[in-house]
Amino acid sequence: MVPEDRRPPRSVLAAAALLWLAPAVYATWRLGAKSFDDFYITYRYAWNLAAGHGFVFNPGQRVFGTTAPGFGLLLALLTRLTAIPIPWLGTLATTVALPGIALLALRDSRDRWPEALAAGSLLVTCHYIWVQHGSEVPFTLFLLLAAAALAERHPGLSGLTAGLTAGCAVWCRPDALLGAGILGLLLWGERRRLPWRYGAALGAVVAAGLISARLWFGQLLPHTLEAKRAQAAALRAAWKAGWAFWPEALAQINQLYAGDRALLLLLIGGLGLAAVAWRGGRTLRLLAANAAALALAYPLLGVPAYTWYMIPVVAAAFYGVCFLAGEIGRRLAALLPLPEPARRTSALLAAGLAFLLVFTPLLTRTVKEATRPRAFPRFTLYERTAAWIRANSAPGDEVSYVEVGTLAYFSDRPVEDLVGLVTPRSLPFLLKNDIIGAFRDHPTAFLLHHEKLAVFTGPLLQHRWFQRRYEEVHREAMRAPGEVLVVYRRNGVP
Repeated sequence: MVPEDRRPPRSVLAAAALLWLAPAVYATWRLGAKSFDDFYITYRYAWNLAAGHGFVFNPGQRVFGTTAPGFGLLLALLTRLTAIPIPWLGTLATTVALPGIALLALRDSRDRWPEALAAGSLLVTCHYIWVQHGSEVPFTLFLLLAAAALAERHPGLSGLTAGLTAGCAVWCRPDALLGAGILGLLLWGERRRLPWRYGAALGAVVAAGLISARLWFGQLLPHTLEAKRAQAAALRAAWKAGWAFWPEALAQINQLYAGDRALLLLLIGGLGLAAVAWRGGRTLRLLAANAAALALAYPLLGVPAYTWYMIPVVAAAFYGVCFLAGEIGRRLAALLPLPEPARRTSALLAAGLAFLLVFTPLLTRTVKEATRPRAFPRFTLYERTAAWIRANSAPGDEVSYVEVGTLAYFSDRPVEDLVGLVTPRSLPFLLKNDIIGAFRDHPTAFLLHHEKLAVFTGPLLQHRWFQRRYEEVHREAMRAPGEVLVVYRRNGVP
């Protein structure tokens, strides 16, 4: 850890905590419990566990279809203890995680605390992350950085607690094993000996998770990796993977946050990670190295560019940009014939001006998103349709669709996933791009069709077999263009 005399003043840490708490609470108030459909898959697992049905998506089906098992277990426990609805607990996890990450980074920033304060402010107010609130990714990153903070230089109990914390991060999201391994290497380099207490605790927690998964689900790892790779292989136009991952990711960051500055943000931020690693302590070095490793790992894994995968990279980019600007400003100020305090002030002003010139659109977008009314059209569409299905079906009636989280959570009906995340039997058909075959192999009482997702279910609606056996029974629409969801029901024709 950074020695006490090299940490930012406690007054700075206290002021930063208050500064960052305000936008986090405001974002929670505006966005709470309404988020992306995929996160509701984990919420459904958590709800079933809390309700006594077991850690499953559909009661009676032990399918390992969540990439965040530890996060789901935590949500189930918390909702039983507090009676707070699970979607709100998901949002609150983001509310805790973002200021927590920023404070850990600030505490470890040494004499670069002004840069860390600026980067943390960007992180806590980042619309790109807040629009994906409820994801396990920010909370997982917080646990990893907390593990780095707990791992004191002197071995002992701290190594064990750091290993346990890093292991919990891996439970929350398996790809955190990459960050946990990087932390082990950082500790090895600092101490010049193997951090065996850390490694033993980490290994014990990860092994416990693997054994538990094998006993409950019959497999060690979520089959979501297999499903996502199948999605990318079968529907290349809809899901970009491989080395097309990052062009698609940049487009998503631009759309949700950066306008046309995503590439600039990540390039400058990537260059600045060297300054982060050089000037910061272990927590910041882990933040930088973990982001770089994930940026390479996702294309190599062949998974599609889901937007929340980039959260650790965007978070690290903020620190890279601010630290690089600060480094350049300080070096230029050192050339001026001024006293040290004046040079330091000049450096910070120069760095701040450079940042504003380059990234004003990011700040403008943040303010715009924070002040405009929130509509949540897709979430509202799914929630209303799920309520209709619950009111117009029997408890055992199955529903088929391609975005299944919100629908399953609010309908309380068994849901079949035509793209395989929680329904493994769909994967062989998906690999052949045969959604029709997947549905005919297991026809359900209901099928849903969304105008903007017609690439999946559109061909099935045109098939004579489907037209003879199903009829439209409900249509839900929002004012947003293209947000129409149609419910088809089996009519009894054999």
